[in-house]
Amino acid sequence: FKYAELLSWEKLFKESLAEYAIVVAARPDDVALRRKYAQALSWAGKAEESVKEFATASEIEKRTGRPDKDGGSSS
Repeated sequence: FKYAELLSWEKLFKESLAEYAIVVAARPDDVALRRKYAQALSWAGKAEESVKEFATASEIEKRTGRPDKDGGSSS
């Protein structure tokens, strides 16, 4: 997800969010990824979607007990 993160830093939000959507679909339980996605949504002015994504990340963290990432995968 580093490419999506880089795009968001460059304020290329449309492209960044598209990349994040692909990665999140492949790694739906990755808490760190979902938090980065939520942050990018916020920067893109999508506050409601950002809040939902942060909530989803929190629920996954509670369920799995893993605040950092999913079952061992990393960016």
